[in-house]
Amino acid sequence: MMTQQNLTIAFILPMPLDPIVGGVQRTTWQLGHYFAQQGWEVLFISLALDGHKVPLAGSLHFPSEVINGDSRLLKRFLASTFRNHPPDVVINNTDLLSVSDNVLFELRQTGFSYRIVSCFRNNPFLFKDNHRSLVRHLLRNKRWVLFFIDHPLGWMALLLWHRLKNRYMFSKVLSLCDRYLLLSPTFISELRWFVPDLDESKIIIIPNAFQMPDIRFLKPKCKRFLFVGRLQQAQKNILILPNIWKKVQHRLPEWELHIVGDGPDRSELESKIGQLSLERVQLHGQMNSTEHYSVAKIFLMLSFFEGFGNTLIEAQMHGVVPVAFRSYSAVEWMLNDGIDAMLVPPFDVDRYADALVQLATDEDKWTCMSAAALSNAQRFSEKAVGDIWLKVLSEVMHEPLESAK
Repeated sequence: MMTQQNLTIAFILPMPLDPIVGGVQRTTWQLGHYFAQQGWEVLFISLALDGHKVPLAGSLHFPSEVINGDSRLLKRFLASTFRNHPPDVVINNTDLLSVSDNVLFELRQTGFSYRIVSCFRNNPFLFKDNHRSLVRHLLRNKRWVLFFIDHPLGWMALLLWHRLKNRYMFSKVLSLCDRYLLLSPTFISELRWFVPDLDESKIIIIPNAFQMPDIRFLKPKCKRFLFVGRLQQAQKNILILPNIWKKVQHRLPEWELHIVGDGPDRSELESKIGQLSLERVQLHGQMNSTEHYSVAKIFLMLSFFEGFGNTLIEAQMHGVVPVAFRSYSAVEWMLNDGIDAMLVPPFDVDRYADALVQLATDEDKWTCMSAAALSNAQRFSEKAVGDIWLKVLSEVMHEPLESAK
């Protein structure tokens, strides 16, 4: 019987391997190192040419030429890598029905014997629930195009096209993999909206994993609100932040707002902060956010949608209490409203500001919720999530390989 000590697992990423840059990279980095600690040989395979950080364990592989969705180049690169390091399991973190899904299955038909776990690390309803705001933002400089869409029939047609297109893509990728990963059980019903005859036997629910800090060494907290994330309006809803702080700053004169991250809408955010004459706001740019989590008391999540929302758990594992909009279904599975977090109807600025003030001015409430946040974060610890992965992989390794489709 195979043991973990002679099994090889390969993680495929479309972006550079750098745990500071994004949630998928950080999760892959963490999970890969966990498997290495369990005795697996780990391959980190990035499809990007540069921008990588050398992993602490395992080996990093990336192409010597730009692939850009070219199936021939991708097949050649992966085949060469797999010949030198034959994997037993491939965890594919590329986009929905990318070229890699077909290539991985095609390569398996040529003699490789790995299992394929395809990951959907986003919210299936991200467009369905937010299509109007997303389209209006994307077409804000093309009003003439928006004119043909912005009416009831136009939105209905757009959603129908979206549903049919994704029905094909979800069905196709499900046929090519041995397991299909979703990050939250709430996403199963959303997936079924696209694929009514969904076969749930291939679906696995595994959230992202986090390495928990030693709570014995947690720092004293300051009167700080904290936002961590990409400064991008289309997903992160970052331009609502100045409106919220405008309603909070004079009610909480001793508190500060710290913003960690960078992105395409940073200049617009800075401009809005200036226009509203906001006080006690600090922008730190992209950096390791651990030092900010360690001293902040309250975390702000503003997003229109998230695949998971890593920063919510990163905040909780440092005793920071999140205040978030109920803007995607997984947030109510991850957090417990009124116990370890506060959830607000999207996108009610007044109620969000009131929630911040209530939590900031009730020290007993914050203390109880901070302790509960630390406890809730343990659900997503490296050990807890790693054990789920080991169970799933043990099952899939004992199943016959999928035949050609």
